[in-house]
Amino acid sequence: SSASIVAATAGVRVPTLILWGAANPQAPVEQADELRAMLVNAPSVSVITYPGVGHMAVEEAGGLIAGDVRAFLDDPAPATPSPAAPPSPPVEGQAPE
Repeated sequence: SSASIVAATAGVRVPTLILWGAANPQAPVEQADELRAMLVNAPSVSVITYPGVGHMAVEEAGGLIAGDVRAFLDDPAPATPSPAAPPSPPVEGQAPE
């Protein structure tokens, strides 16, 4: 249920990276911002969207995603403001060739 999702996301208390395929027909990209807004107790939340990438993002853009994950693990400071700050557009990745 949506109540259990809200409760679970409220329990996240670590820097969080959300990776989203912008062409995902199962989970529209707008849901990335909804998820970010639910992470109210995370000290930082970064969202990276990948244009042209669908539901199988790791298979479709694995190298790009690996680089973004490595950069986040090296420095988990927010690339975008936390949910308490005014919303900003997601950081755009590059579509795979």
